[in-house]
Amino acid sequence: MDLILINGKVRTMDSSRPYAEAVAIKDGIIKKVGRNEEILKYADKDTSIEDMGGRGWNQDIFNMDLDSIKDVNMELTIF
Repeated sequence: MDLILINGKVRTMDSSRPYAEAVAIKDGIIKKVGRNEEILKYADKDTSIEDMGGRGWNQDIFNMDLDSIKDVNMELTIF
């Protein structure tokens, strides 16, 4: 994975599991959402891991490519 966000409150838009703690992103696409422990298993030596510190976000902000996200201050995209 390129990027893993952990310790967040991620709105999934899935009524059976409306929130997740972590997100795994590869090539600008959300690949997995779930608990920190389960998502961290997808990390490798090249994965950037960002701690959201309990903050939340809506997955719609990731409708842009990963390069655009890296150019944005994460404080602006996480509420």
